[in-house]
This record gives sequence, structure tokens and C-alpha cells, in this order.
Amino acid sequence: MPEEPRIPRRYVTIRGKRATAEVWNSIPGRENEEIWLKGVRPIVRLAGEENESAYSLMGRVHAALSEVGLRRRAQRFVTRAYYLGGYDEVLRLAKEFVEFE
Repeated sequence: MPEEPRIPRRYVTIRGKRATAEVWNSIPGRENEEIWLKGVRPIVRLAGEENESAYSLMGRVHAALSEVGLRRRAQRFVTRAYYLGGYDEVLRLAKEFVEFE
């Protein structure tokens, strides 16, 4: 009974100044060596101000996503965050899209 080909789990998580990502070092079925990024998450620093508004947080998360080339994800975040109640809800949603320092 032939064994099914399995996808290799050869990846490493990298953490840079602006984003984290999983880097796959080989793709099954590809002849040349290509590197693919998966799970890219920009890093956003919280302002730490007590009176920070939900809209300023939305702007910083949108800018961070756009800066690393994730414009559709940035727009999806803003669309969902706009209708949330307040800062805590927007922060909870933002944790799904970015990492915080």
C-alpha cells in the first residue's frame, strides 16, 4: 500500500522589528527552492495613554497592516472594528490581526 505524500513541517517563526511570520523553506511539488511567508502579523506598540481612543488604535493597526502589504486585511479589520462598542472590544479584535509590544 503506497504511503501518501505528506506536507513537510519545515518552517521557522521569525520575529523582526515590524512583523512576525512563519517562513516555509520548501513547498511540495515546487522544483526550485522558494521561500513562502505564512501567518504574517505586524507588531504594534501600544501608546500607553489612558485616554487613547478606539479610533487611534484602529488607525495604528490599519497602518501597520498596510505597511507590510496586507491592505485587504487592514480594510477588513477597520470594517469590523468600526461597529464595535469601545476601546476594549477594538483591542480584542486587533489581537487577532497584529501582535502588541
